Amino acid sequence: MSLRLADDEIVLTIGAETICLRPSLRAAARLNHKFGGLDALLLKIAEDHFGALSDVIREASSARHDLAFLLSAPNSPPLYKLFETFRNPVISLVLAMSGHDPDAKDTRPADEHKISFAELFDRLFAMATGILGWNAQDAWNATPNEIMAAVKGRMTFVGDVLKAIFGKTDSTGDKASGPDRNGTLDRAGLAELKALSARMRAQ
Repeated sequence: MSLRLADDEIVLTIGAETICLRPSLRAAARLNHKFGGLDALLLKIAEDHFGALSDVIREASSARHDLAFLLSAPNSPPLYKLFETFRNPVISLVLAMSGHDPDAKDTRPADEHKISFAELFDRLFAMATGILGWNAQDAWNATPNEIMAAVKGRMTFVGDVLKAIFGKTDSTGDKASGPDRNGTLDRAGLAELKALSARMRAQ
């Protein structure tokens, strides 16, 4: 049993099966709805809840793998070993589903309107299909960070074009009308999510 981290994706090996987990917008929205919040999902993972881990693997893998079936195969690891090895990477995957970038600095005013994860995912889908012109399938398959990076790149490009033509950048040309890396997502909620993940990694 092994794992490999690459960007936001996680590659797991369970027995003879290799599984690639991707924090897509679709997986994020489904898990957020099922558990009533990504913070609740993290708590379940911290408690070594088999159903929570199984749901993450099913929703984040393109083949929708069944964890119980994988563990029934020969040479599969015992359940305690599975949690011991995969707990922290899966926590990182769930944080990636929230659109959190650990290297980004939040410079927005503290009194800015706050939104829930469900609202964030709705806005990201609207931005991907509206501003970027992606089809619905591509939007759902992209990760929150990919959508936000693409929107930021498009807005920067538009701003550069306007500056080249008119000699200045339009006030709306260098940022999207929606959440950026950490966006208007509830600061307290995101802080609690990060603090919770740090406590769970320390266990």
